[in-house]
Amino acid sequence: MQIFEFHFNPKIKEDRIFDSFIYEPENSYERKLGSLYMVGDLKNTLPQNLRFLDNLASAIKKKYYSLSYKSGSKALIEGSKSANDFLAEEVKKENISWLGNLSFAALSLDQFSLHFIKTGDIKILLLRGGKINDIGKGLELQEIEPYPLKVFFNIVSGGLMENDLILVLTKDIFDFFIEEKIIGKIARTKTIDRKTLKEILPQELFTKGKGADVSGICFLISLKKERINLKGIKEIVSRQKENIYLAGFKKYLKRIRDIKIYQRFKNIVGYFRKLSLKIHPLSFFKRQKDVKKVRSSKSLKTKGYFSYSSNIKELIKNPEFRKKLILIIVLLAILILGFIIFKKNKDYQETKIINSVLKEAEEKLSFAQNLINADNQDEAISVLKAALLEITPYIKGKSKPEIASLKNDIETQLYDLNNFTEIENPKPIADLDANELGFNPSSILSLGSNFYLFSHNSSLVLKLNSKGERVDLTNLENNLEMGSASSSIYFFSRPNNLIFLKNGVWQKETLLKEKPDYMLFASYNFNLYFIDINGEIIKYSYNGLNWNQPQIWLKNQISDKKEPKSLSIDESIWVLNSDNSIYRYFKGDYQESFIFDVFPNIQEIAKIKTKPGLSYLYLLEPETKRIIVADKNKRIIKQFQSDKFYNLKDFDISDDGKIIWVLSDNKIYQIEL
Repeated sequence: MQIFEFHFNPKIKEDRIFDSFIYEPENSYERKLGSLYMVGDLKNTLPQNLRFLDNLASAIKKKYYSLSYKSGSKALIEGSKSANDFLAEEVKKENISWLGNLSFAALSLDQFSLHFIKTGDIKILLLRGGKINDIGKGLELQEIEPYPLKVFFNIVSGGLMENDLILVLTKDIFDFFIEEKIIGKIARTKTIDRKTLKEILPQELFTKGKGADVSGICFLISLKKERINLKGIKEIVSRQKENIYLAGFKKYLKRIRDIKIYQRFKNIVGYFRKLSLKIHPLSFFKRQKDVKKVRSSKSLKTKGYFSYSSNIKELIKNPEFRKKLILIIVLLAILILGFIIFKKNKDYQETKIINSVLKEAEEKLSFAQNLINADNQDEAISVLKAALLEITPYIKGKSKPEIASLKNDIETQLYDLNNFTEIENPKPIADLDANELGFNPSSILSLGSNFYLFSHNSSLVLKLNSKGERVDLTNLENNLEMGSASSSIYFFSRPNNLIFLKNGVWQKETLLKEKPDYMLFASYNFNLYFIDINGEIIKYSYNGLNWNQPQIWLKNQISDKKEPKSLSIDESIWVLNSDNSIYRYFKGDYQESFIFDVFPNIQEIAKIKTKPGLSYLYLLEPETKRIIVADKNKRIIKQFQSDKFYNLKDFDISDDGKIIWVLSDNKIYQIEL
């Protein structure tokens, strides 16, 4: 793989900056994620933003190469979130000059897998077999989402082939390349190197005529398989696997060199090379072919054959040759013996390590059982997790069956201690037809014995009874953004509309705030609570007729503020953050934060819910198809998982917390706690 960077006329405009960034893996962990490349262009730049692109690239790179990610696509998704956080912080600082002026692309490349994100006018092209494909075209239709601020929110992934070219161009350079038909020249070029590119992009092209007024970046990635230095790899492997037997064997080889056998061996090899030129089988067959042409001279064919045969017999009878042959055989025997000893020692060492790990894990399992008997489940879970972590690397390959069996025993104990229940056939109560309804439900709210389903891009609300039977389908005429259920059903519609049920009739009211930038919404006892883009909790209290002026509910801001993604309220306010941590607030004050320690490990929690009077928190994790129920002391009460929970969208709970309704794709399932 080759990288080519061209920055054309960077100083033409003082209020414009552009740059490219190359980050290659620095260790074995980072190599799993591949390389990271970025290209940025910022117009109408203020002095305070001279390092804007550097800071944005640094934010993405820092998150991308975190050791917790297993793939380049996942790492880039997290990197895009970090970029959005960085840009949101700039907005909070009232630095908004970059809005509408920023073009930026980040590409992740792992061997022949490409993932990228982009915003603005940057072009990302795939050149393959002389053809030009605009693979970033789909991202150009995206618009920045202000609530919450999202500049990067889609990722494109695909597979590449050898000899593919990835071309990243800023807008002015792209337009100029199109006019001069340069992209086609690059696409049709069979060999891409710096010399060829200098011929296609001569310096005069950008110093005279129209090119002198054009500035920007051409960033080119050429996909070529790199040659591997096998010698270096062998040296590294030999150093890593060297042991006492191999060291002794090396000493023996040194002694062989000292008594000049090694030199004799080299002479013998050279002798055989010369000999092979004389009696090479191909020479023999060529000779036979020539002889066959002379049919009348049978003696010539016979003589030609036995001339080689006699040479070999004479060579074997030669005492000097026989000595050299014996030395070769002895040396080969020593090499084979050394390899056998090394292999047996390696197998012995591996077996010894596995047995040691197996013994330690069995002891931990026994100790955990004693902790369980002593009603110390939390400590038992920690011990079992440590045991599982130790034996997991030895499961792959030709591992002992005892390890697989022990792993199964440990996981069984962990599943039991974490109250894990797999539901093969959850109870369905409704199967919705999106075409018939006119919208695709993405959220579910329960109030009393009824359900209300809506979508974030529709004005329709579907009402079902507890049996899943359709009661009503209402058009509220405003696209619904967020919803909540407590004393009534409430919907928030931008810019600042509140739609709610009052005496069985839908009513609409305008909330008092000029530019509400609300991200999350929940209600409690006729009060409305929002979290805005700055992380502030805003409260609207009800006076019996309408909602009062908004008030900042939090008395003090916490320093370690994170990106919130779900909100629920009982007597406390519970906020789920993007890193799966949960904050609890009470009476306007921050109380605590925590992360649930559960097996199987949490990947990404999507929503948190609770209700007044309940002792439990309910968590939705679509990636593992499960619902987690935990008490407010962080103990896991129950986990429900089912393969039928496909495309989990939302869930809700009954007032007594004993029933959970799950919206999975277009079906509603009921789970009883």
